[in-house]
Amino acid sequence: MGLGVLAFMTAAGAATAGPQPVTPQAAPAPTAPPAPAQRPKPPTWHRVAAGDLDADGRAELIRWNSDDRQITVSSHDGRGWTVRAAHELATFPGAMVVADLDGDGRNELLVGEGLRGYNPKEGPQTDVQLRVYRPLDAGGWEPVELYRQATERPEVTTLQVTDLDGDAQPEILVAYFSSKYFVDLVEVRRSAGTWQSRKLANVRMGPYVAAGDVMGDGRPRLVVGRPYGEPLPPPPSGSSQTAPPPTVLGDAFILDGSRRIALPVHRGVSGVAVGDLDADGRPEIVVGDGWHSDFGKVARGRLAILKGRGEAWDYEFVEDVPEQIRLREITLADLTGDGRPEIVVRGDRKSSLGGAVRVYQRTAAGTWQARTLAPDVQAFAVARIGAGPPSVALAGPEPVVARLDTGAAWDTELGKAVDTYKVDHKTLVGKPAPRLSVKEWVGGEPTSLEALAGKVVLLDFWATWCKPCIAQFPRMREWQAKFGPDLVIIGPTNLSSQSAEEVRAFYAKHQLPWPVAIDPDDRTHMEYGVSPIPHTFVIGRDGTVRLSHVGGGKLDEVETAVLEALAEPAIPR
Repeated sequence: MGLGVLAFMTAAGAATAGPQPVTPQAAPAPTAPPAPAQRPKPPTWHRVAAGDLDADGRAELIRWNSDDRQITVSSHDGRGWTVRAAHELATFPGAMVVADLDGDGRNELLVGEGLRGYNPKEGPQTDVQLRVYRPLDAGGWEPVELYRQATERPEVTTLQVTDLDGDAQPEILVAYFSSKYFVDLVEVRRSAGTWQSRKLANVRMGPYVAAGDVMGDGRPRLVVGRPYGEPLPPPPSGSSQTAPPPTVLGDAFILDGSRRIALPVHRGVSGVAVGDLDADGRPEIVVGDGWHSDFGKVARGRLAILKGRGEAWDYEFVEDVPEQIRLREITLADLTGDGRPEIVVRGDRKSSLGGAVRVYQRTAAGTWQARTLAPDVQAFAVARIGAGPPSVALAGPEPVVARLDTGAAWDTELGKAVDTYKVDHKTLVGKPAPRLSVKEWVGGEPTSLEALAGKVVLLDFWATWCKPCIAQFPRMREWQAKFGPDLVIIGPTNLSSQSAEEVRAFYAKHQLPWPVAIDPDDRTHMEYGVSPIPHTFVIGRDGTVRLSHVGGGKLDEVETAVLEALAEPAIPR
């Protein structure tokens, strides 16, 4: 998918230092004892929010990272960024929102604080906290605490300022894990000058919540998305099953008091948003569908829209987003100034802390087109920064804001629906090998397993970034030279954390003596139950799988399987 042309506002690069004088070297110091082994540096987490904190009509950018644990507030004057304030925030800001909470005409910064995970079993504990800051005011970093709750898993998963009761006054909707599996949905409102809270619901694995008049009757209701559902019943008494019962796939539903109105989603839901996309007066529900517990092999981020007709719902498929295992954040905002909201989505990539930020726009013909703003981002925020329509602020070490350039090309061919399912690779042994789904061949002519009948085929699932995969290439070169044309090696790969251009460049640089088969839709990986890599299959002359070998070790087992397959008589063609 092509990247649209974007206008970026970024921080200026730092000047490099000039030549330095050379100083004489001192005599070597006595050898010091080796330093104790250090733990690897944990990954850096980035969060971002945006909004007008000083009432000048332009939004400030609010950023936080887990290295220095500071919230930095920056403004853009049309030429560059200026840091206005920086304050320490030791807890993890699960969510940040800029809104006028007290009705004085000025926005505050609302932060849902806690941890990214669980409290330690011993030592200091962290509570879920909802606190308000005025970071640009003198003394504004003295927070006002609106809500606090002790929990073993203090993760804030949803934070919205919205009208929850139809009185045209904003309330705060917060969702957080009140225990390992259950999520509290809480309303916090200002009444008679004080902040009061009320628990709305306690939902098993219901962390993603939005609110709106989704039934079209003037009453706001909560929409809950769940990546996982209820646990299956325990095994019957006397059963040999010892593992805990698995959970069913997730779902989505509307909370109507104590009643749950089920929504027609495909799988587990990891993101929800509510908004009127077609200006008919009744909001639609936008869902990040497609999550599965076996995410490495089966999950696929799917964007869909639910249109209500009474209590019936139409499911409009938009895109199965390549390389994204789930769609985590969804925001609806008019980014072009045409009065119609676009859909801004952030996914999660496998083996990454973030994912692609992608914008969707409905065309005059009623179809959807999309544009990728960034391939690997941990969070985003939408706000009006400078003149013109709102922009998309991207979380990262530097201030980065992406604007939609109306002259840029959109992707009009979106990802098609992919029927994902789980395959146990061990069950393939002794059965006909699944077909290869390949979009591009590198270093060889297109072929198929049917065309290779009578030969022994070695499928080596790999990637350019996979060190164990590359480490076994010398052994595979030996096999190629040793066994000659009766052994055909093919290297299937996908576009997970790599591009087709990177695959081609790797192939040319390393001059691989076997062809590479690129499958951007992951069909071949799925059919063979591949995850993790490297994963090697040996296919006999008759087309049946003889060996499924995971990992880069014990390659003698692979060679033995190849020898045994080659020893079988050739099949007449």
